[in-house]
Amino acid sequence: MTLISGSLLFFSFLLETTKNNNKVALIYSRLNKSVLPQKEFSMADKENDIVKKMLIKVGYPDLLSDLNSGLSMSEINTFLLELYRIKTQGMVPAELLRQYAQNRFTAPSDIDPVSSYRFSADLLEAAGNAGYTALDLSPVTVLGSCSVIASVDQNKVLSALRGTEVLSDATNALALHIAALKNQRKLKNQERLKPEREKPERFRFCAVHRHIRSQKFQGKNQLPHFLLFCMVISGTDEGNYKFEKEALRETLCFYHDYLCGQSYLKNPRFIIWPRAGEADNFTENVTKYLREGNSWNINEEKAPSETDYYRGLQFKIKASAGDTEIEIGDGGFVDWPRKLLQNNHVCTTLYDVLTQTTLRILTTVSTRNPVPKIIRN
Repeated sequence: MTLISGSLLFFSFLLETTKNNNKVALIYSRLNKSVLPQKEFSMADKENDIVKKMLIKVGYPDLLSDLNSGLSMSEINTFLLELYRIKTQGMVPAELLRQYAQNRFTAPSDIDPVSSYRFSADLLEAAGNAGYTALDLSPVTVLGSCSVIASVDQNKVLSALRGTEVLSDATNALALHIAALKNQRKLKNQERLKPEREKPERFRFCAVHRHIRSQKFQGKNQLPHFLLFCMVISGTDEGNYKFEKEALRETLCFYHDYLCGQSYLKNPRFIIWPRAGEADNFTENVTKYLREGNSWNINEEKAPSETDYYRGLQFKIKASAGDTEIEIGDGGFVDWPRKLLQNNHVCTTLYDVLTQTTLRILTTVSTRNPVPKIIRN
């Protein structure tokens, strides 16, 4: 099964309007190793040093390794639950207010929720008309959902109790959902007296979800939580990259039509970056297929940096807002379902993400004018 983001197509839209003027500032693009507008500060080494000092302070330098090797995940969860219960028993209401003022994760967003929900509903409706099933995802997902199947440090995720973490990437949650569906259908097929031959099937899901991530970024008016729209299409290897070509074309077609239907965004264009993991001519073949019968503005470029997050291909979506070109989204192919199902016949998945930066532009405009509907043939 291929997730079109690479196997999953994750279109991340993070557009913010500064509070002091009407200029649009791209404050978030994609929280992976792609180019970011601000410098990302790595805290891993500093945090490890802090932990070492803490363990020495309590007189038990081997505490972490002993807990990890000596207790199950369930037992560790029980231990931490009791620890937090004891800590909160000693807290007073005034301390809650102090913590609220100091904790960078708890401040509300300044995006207008009415226009934001209106725009989100319009996007989900458009995706539904294109054959995608919208899901209302849980605020949490399984612990390790990002770091186990993708090149993401667990410290960039807000880890929680009861074997969970706060959702930091909806595409990973959608990949887990698709893999679980695939497993259920496989088990039902095995239970039949005469198992049916599995037919190539494509799963299409989308979601709008508020994400939260732990890394810090330099710059004003930035919050660790933000709203993203994402779409995922996943399928089975059909040979000659048939799935990859058709899935990517379907995805870019959706965004091209949608963006062309927005009067405040002009000149959408797609940038293709080759990534490792497929044959040398993979990107060339896919790009050639995309250009056939389309007048889209598609450019294949050399990626500015290396990353193993995507497999075979990554793409960027850009458009003009006034006199400024902004990054609208990001996506590519990933092999997460293949890893989850331990099945090499499962294609990579394509995913894409519409970022909050663009969301802010679109919702700001839609406050004054209703979000225009796409005229579909």
